[in-house]
Amino acid sequence: GVELPKAEAYLKKYINETKEPEPDSPIIAGAHWSLGLVFEKEGRKAEARSELETAVRLKPDFEQAKRDLKRLK
Repeated sequence: GVELPKAEAYLKKYINETKEPEPDSPIIAGAHWSLGLVFEKEGRKAEARSELETAVRLKPDFEQAKRDLKRLK
């Protein structure tokens, strides 16, 4: 929770520049989930919900993202 702006920048870069993740790399849905958690910690609830919704849309069986989204609604 100390370097949230840096985490946000790295996650956005990963999301925007990754077309096909390398084997053993984080899935795009996971990056959206992580970015959602960063936004939540920054108090940006609407943006957090949007990222979590994207994570669930990309990976419908992403249970942790579903739980976090439910918690934020």
